[in-house]
Amino acid sequence: MSHPKIPNYEMMNIPRDPGHSHAYQIGVGVSRTSGPALFGLDAVYEPIWSDTWAAAAAPTATSAGDTIPVGAKTIENRFHFSNFQFRMGIGRDIVLGGRPRGATWQLGLAARTVHYWLVQSDFVQSAVRPQEEWWVEWTPTWSLTLRFPELELRYNGRVTKGTGRPSTESTPTFLADAAGVRSGDLLVAPSGPITLQGVSVVTHQISLSLPLH
Repeated sequence: MSHPKIPNYEMMNIPRDPGHSHAYQIGVGVSRTSGPALFGLDAVYEPIWSDTWAAAAAPTATSAGDTIPVGAKTIENRFHFSNFQFRMGIGRDIVLGGRPRGATWQLGLAARTVHYWLVQSDFVQSAVRPQEEWWVEWTPTWSLTLRFPELELRYNGRVTKGTGRPSTESTPTFLADAAGVRSGDLLVAPSGPITLQGVSVVTHQISLSLPLH
């Protein structure tokens, strides 16, 4: 993917500038059926590379005494992701009201590891900044399905837990146009030190299916 420049945010001082990204998935999965029970698992590896940069809008002096011409790179960010996903689950049909598949229960577990390296080259300050981050997210899931001649009732639940998502630490901000922020006319870009905030998301879903005939 080739992406154009988009508005900058002050998170980690990484400009959202032109660049190229390459992402791939390599996976394998197996499953087995034993009577009314079904078991399956899969594993996926996701290598990703991303290269973005900032271009000088005007001749820019460097700390070494040189000058960066218009259009040349002032900052370059090289990301390398090495992510893994692992999912497994088991389900079993239950006889209900004389129907072999009158009900079905399912249990599952998904694990996702995010691991990336950043090498940022600042050509204005003649500096290179490496950074490494990683975290693991766990998602247990469960469901129960009841099947009747007239309808199907299904309940799904899941909990996503992990180290966190990249964000910035909240710091008090004083704006001249606070009323504009409250009214939604102004959007304040996030700023402050980078951090990983804890995540725990619980989801419940109930669905009802009716045959159309």
